[in-house]
Amino acid sequence: DLQELFNLNIESMEDYKKYSLYPCNVPDMILNGANSMNMEPYEIALNNSKNNGKFEPFVETVSKKGFFKDVEENSMEYLQRHSKVILKFREKINAKGGNNDAAAEAKKLEGNTAITNKKYKEAIALYSEAIELAPEGTNTHIYYTNRAAAHCYLKDYESAIKDCKKAIKIDELYVKAYSRLGLSYFFMENYEDAVDAYQKAVDLEPETKSLKDSLRQAKQKLDERNNVPSSSSSSSSNANNGGMPDLSSLAGMMGGQGGMPDMASMMKNPAIMQAAQQMMQNPAMMEQAMNMMKNMGGGGGANGPPDMAALQAMMGGMNAAQQDNNKKKGKK
Repeated sequence: DLQELFNLNIESMEDYKKYSLYPCNVPDMILNGANSMNMEPYEIALNNSKNNGKFEPFVETVSKKGFFKDVEENSMEYLQRHSKVILKFREKINAKGGNNDAAAEAKKLEGNTAITNKKYKEAIALYSEAIELAPEGTNTHIYYTNRAAAHCYLKDYESAIKDCKKAIKIDELYVKAYSRLGLSYFFMENYEDAVDAYQKAVDLEPETKSLKDSLRQAKQKLDERNNVPSSSSSSSSNANNGGMPDLSSLAGMMGGQGGMPDMASMMKNPAIMQAAQQMMQNPAMMEQAMNMMKNMGGGGGANGPPDMAALQAMMGGMNAAQQDNNKKKGKK
C-alpha cells in the first residue's frame, strides 16, 4: 500500500499540497525519472548493448564465472541478473573510452575524408587518434578496419593485416574486417589465408555478391598455384585449339618407340579421348584414319606394335583435315 510505504494520507489536504504532482501519473514520473538518470527499460537496454560486438563475449565470460548458475533461463531472477550484466557492461564501456566516443567519431570522419582525397598517411594518423581517444569504445573495431584500408592503399599489407586482426578480436562479427583481411592476404599472394578470410566474410553475409566474387577469385588463384603443369595439359591445349595431341606425349603413352600401347592410360588421357571424339564427329578425319590404320602394322608385323612413323603421319594428316574443316566452317 503506497500510503503505508510513503507514510502518506491520500485524503490529507496537507499531504496533497506537499507531495502531489497532479495531474502527472506514477508511470510518467517513473519514466521521466529514468530518462533523467540515463536509464532504459530492459528490452531497449538489451538491444542497444547487442549492437556492440563486445557484449556477447562479455555475457559469455560472466556466465563461465557462474553468475547464472542454478538460475532457470527466462525466469524473473534470470532477467534481474541479466539486467545487472547489461548495467555492468555499459559501465565498463563508458569507463574505458566510451566518454570519448564523440571525439573519436569526429576523427574517424576526418580520416574518411582524407582517404577520399587520397591522403592515406594523413588518414592513418587520424584513425590512430580515434583509437587513442576510444581504445575500447563502441566503434573502435571500425577505426582499426578503416586504418587497414589506408594501409592497403599504401601497399603496407602487413600493417593492414595486423589492424584487421585487432578489429576482429574486438568484434568477430564485423564483415569488413574479414574482407579487408582477405584483400591484404590476396595482394601478398597468400591465397590460402585469403580464402579463409573471405569465406568467413561470406558466411556472415552470404548474399553479398562482391564478397562471393572475391572468394571465387582467391580460390582460383589458390588452385592455379597448387596445380602442377603436366604433359597432358599441353596435349589438351593443342586439342582444344583444334589440333591433335602432342606426338611426344602420345609416344610416351604408347610405351615409347618400341613398346606396347598402354590402353588403360590411353583411355584416361583427356587429349587422346578428345581426339577420338573429333574423329567420330568429322567424317573426313574418320575416313582418313581408317585408311592409314591399314598401313600401320608394317613396323612390327601384323601383331606387333604400331609403326610410330606411320602413326605420326596419320596424326599429321588428321591435323591437316581438322584445320581444313575449320577453314571451311570459317567461310560459312
